[in-house]
Amino acid sequence: MTLYIVAHLSGVCQRISLAATPAVGEIAWSDVLAEPSTSAPMVEVEANQVASLIYTSGTTGQPKGVMQPHRSYVIAGESFAMRASLRADDRVLTVLPLFHANAQFYSTMGTLVSGATLILLRRFSASQFWEHVQHYDATQFNFIGAMARMLYNQPPTPLDAAHRVRIACGAPVPVEIAADFERRFHLTVLETYGLSECPMGTSNLANMRKRGSMGKPSQHPDPALYTRVRLVDDGERDVPVGQVGEVLLQSPALMMGYYRDPERTADAMRGGWFHTGDYARQDEDGFFFFVDRKKDIIRRRGENIASVEIERVLNDHPAVAESAVIPVPAALSEDDIHAYVSRTRQI
Repeated sequence: MTLYIVAHLSGVCQRISLAATPAVGEIAWSDVLAEPSTSAPMVEVEANQVASLIYTSGTTGQPKGVMQPHRSYVIAGESFAMRASLRADDRVLTVLPLFHANAQFYSTMGTLVSGATLILLRRFSASQFWEHVQHYDATQFNFIGAMARMLYNQPPTPLDAAHRVRIACGAPVPVEIAADFERRFHLTVLETYGLSECPMGTSNLANMRKRGSMGKPSQHPDPALYTRVRLVDDGERDVPVGQVGEVLLQSPALMMGYYRDPERTADAMRGGWFHTGDYARQDEDGFFFFVDRKKDIIRRRGENIASVEIERVLNDHPAVAESAVIPVPAALSEDDIHAYVSRTRQI
């Protein structure tokens, strides 16, 4: 794999606070940074060992540390590479942050398992996006919903189709612009559904897709590895085709649980199924369509934001007696945030 990082990292060491004395058996970061090596020590890891903690508000308010094992990263990456038809000569561009599950599981791991080239841009710029795509000769990119609307709202230019991008993976693209979006930018959009807890959820394929849908349960090159999906009512009973129910998942790429939170882990995994807190419906052809979120969660710029977190900050202000935060529709899709505040006195 070839890796291009378009970022400025000078002076990082001076801005990092490092522990002076490592624990017994550990290596001090200061020693690692002072003596860089061209070779990395081989470390044996188990598939079910924790590889990362990804913090997410999810659907239950307070942030939770999602414990993802090495297994999830490899399987999700292989599934994505198959879905996006990645080859060794592909060049995958992402503007999404590496602390985000999307960039970790899909762009990075998909590139690693396929031997392709990964291009990391510092940030997203709607006005310069296609210039960057052309400059780095990208053939595939991932996006979140707001990006699609922002790109579509830009004035048309010759660069819109002057590139080699075949596939763009992400969600959602508003149904009213989806067909024109593909025609204008000369690419195929594959909408997907995944979470930090389960990156291998549902997906569309180039030869099996419906615009506006979450797709069907995600597959893997190994036919024994696949995701199962149920839609259930509040009594955990499966709902008929066409009716709305909560999305439950079983997947080979699934979290090990929430860090130091066995109660919420048990609640999310009750009955052996991961309860997403999202509502969807399924049509007669087996495609799933997202409907809404179960809890009071605000969706903004690809992130789930718990209203209680913002309210806690507002309520800490001495002039605020009480606050309520709600989502309101945003012009670029997803949500904007409105806060209603009751003051204790004039500010």
